[in-house]
Amino acid sequence: LQFLFELPARLKKCIEMKAYGQAVRYYTKARTVLHQYQHMPSFNSIQLDCNDIIAELRTHLREQFRDNESTPKQLAECVDLLMQLKEPADELCDEFLSHSQQKLDEDLAEMEAQLQLKREGSPNLPTTDSKEIEQALRNIPMDVLEFIDTSCNTFLSNMCLVIATYKELFVNRQATADCKQQELDKIAHDKLGKFVNSRMELYFNYVTERVEAE
Repeated sequence: LQFLFELPARLKKCIEMKAYGQAVRYYTKARTVLHQYQHMPSFNSIQLDCNDIIAELRTHLREQFRDNESTPKQLAECVDLLMQLKEPADELCDEFLSHSQQKLDEDLAEMEAQLQLKREGSPNLPTTDSKEIEQALRNIPMDVLEFIDTSCNTFLSNMCLVIATYKELFVNRQATADCKQQELDKIAHDKLGKFVNSRMELYFNYVTERVEAE
């Protein structure tokens, strides 16, 4: 009882200290009891306070999950804690892939820009004005070998990182005999497959066009 009555204050303190894992452990330890006795006014009041605090915790975890500066370890912790708080795993998968797509699409946009320069042809270089020469040089498309090499070092490298991180977050950790976990595992695999295929199709189209231009 003492633990339950002190729980809201404990949770607030954990969030202030950014000890999110400890906050989730405290909450999950008490969640079943609070739910079971929610019809009693004193317990109901504690549960309502905890719900508000946990909603704030979810917000903090979501922000860290979306942060470009978060390390793989921090991402893994966010996913683990959000799942313990019963956040839908399939929604977390979608959010991660949507966030990852932004960087991959930037790489694809750069490839598309190079293709457009190739379609337009190399500009005539001016002979006097240095600024015009510099601008004209920027409008000269990469040769085909540089184009392939650059796309491998950017798009393909980032794609491999996305796949590895995603599998670490959503697939490998779910390898259990539990039926529900197996179902989530299949959903995670399907989402990853569709995502990778859609991006790779664009990549191969761009590479094909650039090679055929030779």
